[in-house]
Amino acid sequence: MATATATSPGVPPPRYIVPLDADKYGLDDEESAFFKKEMGITDDEQLKQHIIAVQAEAFSIYPYPCIRRFAFTTLKISRLPAYPNLLKLGKEREGAIFLDIGCCFGNDVHKAIADGYPIQNAIASDLQQGFWDLGHKLFNTTPETFPVPFIPGDIFNPAHLQPAEPFTAASPPPAPAPDLAESTRMDDRDVLSQVPTFLIAGHETTSTGTSWALFALATHPAVQTKLRAELLGHSTENPTMDDLNALPYLDAVVRESLRRYPPVQSTGRIAAEDTVIPLDKAVVGKDGIRRHEIRVSKGDWIGIPIHKLNTSKELWGEDGAEFKPERWLAELPEAVHSIPSIYSNLFSFISGAHACIGYRFAVTEYIQFPLWTSKLDS
Repeated sequence: MATATATSPGVPPPRYIVPLDADKYGLDDEESAFFKKEMGITDDEQLKQHIIAVQAEAFSIYPYPCIRRFAFTTLKISRLPAYPNLLKLGKEREGAIFLDIGCCFGNDVHKAIADGYPIQNAIASDLQQGFWDLGHKLFNTTPETFPVPFIPGDIFNPAHLQPAEPFTAASPPPAPAPDLAESTRMDDRDVLSQVPTFLIAGHETTSTGTSWALFALATHPAVQTKLRAELLGHSTENPTMDDLNALPYLDAVVRESLRRYPPVQSTGRIAAEDTVIPLDKAVVGKDGIRRHEIRVSKGDWIGIPIHKLNTSKELWGEDGAEFKPERWLAELPEAVHSIPSIYSNLFSFISGAHACIGYRFAVTEYIQFPLWTSKLDS
């Protein structure tokens, strides 16, 4: 099994890795009973040592904080209100698929199958094949005794967004050119491999953002009333872009919602080489030295606090933490114009070569939702 080291791509340097702590181990009665039954271990101490041993191996693959916290031992989906519906669909609907994204060791899949979900209709997906392999070790199973297919999917790997080098006279495309329909056709496994991207990067972010927009409108009735009045004053059955551009308050509400409640609160990047990051303003460190730049070493993790930047009072003014769509109908603070962004001086879609490639579609979905809800009775 491949393990990660401090020099592996994307792995934080050792100085940033918090060591494992066995004191964080703890199962409630339901979890303890489940793992004992599935693993065939009845002794509490033996169960603990078995789980801790697998945790250590997983941490060597990648030191995720959730692994350190024993989050993989928590029963999640079985405690959701919709869980009985999942089991019912699996038993009653032919071809129903249970896709567990971010499955880690597969405890949720094991739980669902233990509760009667058809094993042939379950699929697991995560970043690393190694985690799924350790799941077999954790539950004392094999691919033969627990034949749930696993689809590796690293949807946040920047390599997937790297532009290809253009062809030149010195490096022409291969001849003869392959048949386009044949070369772009995807088999079932290819399609399944893309599902995590569709759901997490495309569906979950938009639905989360829309939920926060509804929260903002529910907690700001004056904004809701004003927006509803604007929408009802226009024909919105089949809006064109000109129709949408004629709704300035809707545009302001969408921008403000994405600013105040970005679906992704923070992200990060790994330094590909030693470099220096210049600072807009000098800072004084704990050693009392005034610095105008930050030295970064190859492999360092650089956090990007999207929410903090979107609501910074230094950038957006004293009301930066408030939900206030009217700010977009007036002149924005001068500091805001210096923010590098692909959309409206916001970090919500990041910027640069690895900015969100679907941001235009996401914004359109944001706009369409209030157009539809405006037709509902108040």
